[in-house]
Amino acid sequence: MPSRLGTIALALGLGLGLPAPALAGPLAKALDHLAARQDPIGGGFAEGSGSEAAYSAWAALAVTGAAEDPGRWRGGLASLRDAVATPLRRPMLGDLELTAVAAAAAGLDPRSVGGRNPVRAVLAAQRADGSIGDSPGTTAWGILALRAGGLERGSRAIRRARAALVRRQQPDGGWSPAPESPGSGPNTTSAALQALWVAGARPATSSALTRARAFLEAAQNPDGGFPAVMGGETQALTTAWVAVALHTVGEDPGEKPWNRSGGPLTALRGMQLANGGVRNERGSTSASVWATSQAALALARGPLPLGPRSLRPVPDRTPRVVWHEPAAGEPSRGPVIVRYRDDEGGTGIDPVRVRLRVGGRDVTRRALVTPFALRLPESAVPKGPAMVSLSLQDRAGNASAVAWRLSGEGR
Repeated sequence: MPSRLGTIALALGLGLGLPAPALAGPLAKALDHLAARQDPIGGGFAEGSGSEAAYSAWAALAVTGAAEDPGRWRGGLASLRDAVATPLRRPMLGDLELTAVAAAAAGLDPRSVGGRNPVRAVLAAQRADGSIGDSPGTTAWGILALRAGGLERGSRAIRRARAALVRRQQPDGGWSPAPESPGSGPNTTSAALQALWVAGARPATSSALTRARAFLEAAQNPDGGFPAVMGGETQALTTAWVAVALHTVGEDPGEKPWNRSGGPLTALRGMQLANGGVRNERGSTSASVWATSQAALALARGPLPLGPRSLRPVPDRTPRVVWHEPAAGEPSRGPVIVRYRDDEGGTGIDPVRVRLRVGGRDVTRRALVTPFALRLPESAVPKGPAMVSLSLQDRAGNASAVAWRLSGEGR
């Protein structure tokens, strides 16, 4: 038997003709979570306050991967595209490579970002043996950055980097994270797999791809996710990055042989919290902006964006009122009834965060509040003219407020 509150809420919803709640998609929920955490000043992201280059770059990749425009992601004065274009302070090679890829995805020129030319820096870091930087990771990301910068896969720089990357492949089919690391890692292997693919390698002509795929298959955990270190616990960052690599090379992470316990995307959904954020480790109780961004990119089910895509309008992720009575200027007689909704597929409006004030008094406790509507009984509505104000928040923290005046006539 349903609870009394559930019965009343159902009756209220039916009485107002409310639609059945849409199923909240994991991608939309992740984007909801990110939107609520965008820096209103710099336009970017960080695990705390402010904007940091790496977090902003990954968020831009997630937004573009979801076919939304980073230039229209605006938490205040600055957009996410503005954050990606912000000058880097003392960047390392890896920072410049990530910036080049994110800049291209955000619709910026990766040869001119923040007063620098990341593509030129990558070319300058290429060594005599064709490698870029001192590790397989910087070589793989270097290829991705050069392709994002417009170099053809048959260009001399990319051909040499591809050959150098193949030479660094370990006997187990993977690539080590750093020169001093003897073992292979799923993260570096996923970057290398994508780099070889965009450099023109294909399974029919490159055994390196086949061996890399076999390594990742062996690295997968029974829960469908992937560890940062072979044999370790599943991490969302690694799981998402492997899923992006599989999408890049045209494989479905939900099909064999990747569908253990549903596969990596199922594992990511299992690490998503109610507010849409994704925790990096199962034992954590808080979401990570970085893990949420990479998970969103994986849930978008596309390859790593090396340039702007055909973008759709960015939805308004703040909750909104769709109808209320009495309307503005009408007499304050009868109950106050308000219908509202969150963006489609979002985290949903949190009834606990709904606040209703009438005539300057907080009357929320006297109202019946659901995720879709509220009803304030006539006995709680003051006589005479009154200002009604309502504030809403979704479960991710996106907030909005509306206000209107009742005339007081008819009492």
